[in-house]
Amino acid sequence: MSRKADKIGGPSLWSVIRRFLPALRPYRLMLAGSFAAMFLEVAFRVLAPWPLKFVFDRVVEVQVAGDGLSSDPATATGFLSSMSPMTLLTVCA
Repeated sequence: MSRKADKIGGPSLWSVIRRFLPALRPYRLMLAGSFAAMFLEVAFRVLAPWPLKFVFDRVVEVQVAGDGLSSDPATATGFLSSMSPMTLLTVCA
């Protein structure tokens, strides 16, 4: 065994990367694409509750206001506040 491997925990991460980097070079675009897709999936999973929030806010607003035509441009939802609840459900689906 080498002196580096005698340490508690085995070889360092950089020595493992240096060992396998030549074998991974032909696949670097695929690896970069895989990491990008993984990070995008995490971002979309985090943002997934937002469309549902808009739907619930819009339906509750319609029930409270009664007319369903709240056109307050100062709201954060902007153009979403002008949609009917069924249109909003269709867009979010």
